Amino acid sequence: MTKKWNNVLVLLSATILFTGIAAGQKADVSSRLAGSLNTASTFQYGESREALSEIDEIMKAAVESVEIAKRVEAQFIDFLESNATLAGKQFVCRKLSVIGTKASVPLLAKMLAVDETFDMALYALEKIPSAQVDKVLMKRIQRVRGKQKIGLISTLGIRGAVAAVDPLKTCVFDEDPGTAVAAIRALAQIGTDEASDALQDAYHKTSGHIRNEAMNGYLLCADRMASAGMVDKAESMYRNFIVPDAIRSTALAGWIRSQPERAGEILLDVLHGDDMQLKSTAIRLLGRSDGIDRPEAVAGLLPRLSGRHQVQLITALAERRDPVFMDVIVEAADHEDAEVRIAALKALAELGDASTVDLLVTRTLEAGPEQEAARESLYRIRGADVDKAIVSGIATADPEMTVELLAAIGNRHITSAARKVLDLTGDPEPRVRQSAIKTLGLLGQSDMLPDVIDVLVAAKTRNERREAVQTVVTLSRQLDDEAHQASFVLASLPKAESVESRSALLEALGRIGDTHALSEIRKSLYDRNAEIRKASIRALSEWPDAEPVDDLFDIAENSEDEILQPLALRGCIRLIGIDGEIETEEKVEWYGKAFQLASGIAEKRLVLSGLADLRSVKAMEMAGESLEDANLQQEAEAAVIGIAERIWRDGSQQVLPFLDRIYRSTNNEDHREDVRRLMDRIDEQEK
Repeated sequence: MTKKWNNVLVLLSATILFTGIAAGQKADVSSRLAGSLNTASTFQYGESREALSEIDEIMKAAVESVEIAKRVEAQFIDFLESNATLAGKQFVCRKLSVIGTKASVPLLAKMLAVDETFDMALYALEKIPSAQVDKVLMKRIQRVRGKQKIGLISTLGIRGAVAAVDPLKTCVFDEDPGTAVAAIRALAQIGTDEASDALQDAYHKTSGHIRNEAMNGYLLCADRMASAGMVDKAESMYRNFIVPDAIRSTALAGWIRSQPERAGEILLDVLHGDDMQLKSTAIRLLGRSDGIDRPEAVAGLLPRLSGRHQVQLITALAERRDPVFMDVIVEAADHEDAEVRIAALKALAELGDASTVDLLVTRTLEAGPEQEAARESLYRIRGADVDKAIVSGIATADPEMTVELLAAIGNRHITSAARKVLDLTGDPEPRVRQSAIKTLGLLGQSDMLPDVIDVLVAAKTRNERREAVQTVVTLSRQLDDEAHQASFVLASLPKAESVESRSALLEALGRIGDTHALSEIRKSLYDRNAEIRKASIRALSEWPDAEPVDDLFDIAENSEDEILQPLALRGCIRLIGIDGEIETEEKVEWYGKAFQLASGIAEKRLVLSGLADLRSVKAMEMAGESLEDANLQQEAEAAVIGIAERIWRDGSQQVLPFLDRIYRSTNNEDHREDVRRLMDRIDEQEK
């Protein structure tokens, strides 16, 4: 601290100003994420992605805040160590690739040793910025063979792992061609002097396809060095290979341009040859050339190409959209190479027709990239006959296939199938019923709302009721008369006999937000059944504005029920926060009341989160009292910092005492660093 700061701090008042959107997110994120991860722990492919969507929302906050990211990462690590499904773990690994740090590396290293989790762990490790990752990958390379070794090598290349050059040099001469090629490409991506020397050595000591790959990698290194300003080094490297493939590739493109009518003949000759790089050029040109007069010959050539070139050719053929290629693409969908299969499945989005629906639906039952490719094509493939094939396929499909067909009907918006989908809400299989209910929401036909409400009332499982509530809300909001969007649900409420169905209808009313429903929900607050009272509180808590906040405060203040009281209080806090029409000072008063009523730490943290969104001296004073509370200190510090960052230009003398207080007492080094940077900015402004 400078002498100037000491003098300033002596003169500053002890007023506390407390707001900041980011700070509020930090206080609330852990509890939200815990609930979503609990649901995601049983997630299977093809099920509702509601919990995953919530995690995606939390990730937005994590990307913007180091503190939130650290908390989220810690919870992700715990999740990966649990007995969660592989589908859930794969999703979390994808998120770790965005926010992961060295803290995740030890667990991910263990996951590399398990076949079922190898790919997902490698995906996460690829983008984690830690030298420890490179050490883990290099160590693992010595213990595996085949596809796993290739994956590790490729990841080292993508990471630009300079320390990996020595082990990669050895892999260049591996007896497995795929491993050798992967090592060459990784060295090219690393692009250092040592890597280029290794590639030049490989060029002189190998032959055939491997030699061509080594040359390509060497020239890629030269490109990287030229881009980095190492012109002399790059020039020397280019001179070593001044004549080969790059010039011939350019010549081939020129030849096609000069004789477009002979494009098919010329390109087929190249594709029958042994020049691997020129084949890649020919395939690229084939996708753009008009003079292909022998498409059947091109299709017949596909199975004789290498896996890499098959992927390239399949992509080129898809661009041409010529149905003559469909049969060979369908055959490629059963290729032993997964990359070829995936490319073929993707190509069917352009080349497929109704006859390929069964193939695509079958492949949606696979896990991972093949499933994603098959679903994407099934949703995109053109033609009314395709829609008919999808709908008619339900008649003979097993439950798993029916779920996928229903998803296709929803994503393709096949409204003509709405009644058939409605019939499936009575299917004996719970997964089918749940998927049918969800699909009705995607089809968006509000005239079916009474039928869907009946489905909700008759729902047999919690998952079905959850999907039914969402579908009812979606269809209700599509009604033209916005003032009576809850009318159908209200009419059905007296007919609902079970507690579960009444509770679900109340939840729907709360989420629809039609004011005509308020009186009915308020009556249910005092129902004899505790579950109905709980559902009513939740319904009011989901309201789109703060109109029911007094009802919830009444319960929070007067109820002695240990479940209903905090539930109502959390609803109060939510409504205060979402209503943008409430004056700031009124929000402060309500938050103050909520804080006084809060008996648990979780609710107090929610209040602090709400206060953090306000630009108010009173809000700062209220929240500042929690800086000394060990249970709330972290949230309070984060909020003060966030507010200070927003208001310091207008009120630095109010902000500085609290920044200094955090700087001196915090045990969070990230907070201390944030405070230091902000105080430096204030100091600079006041010079």
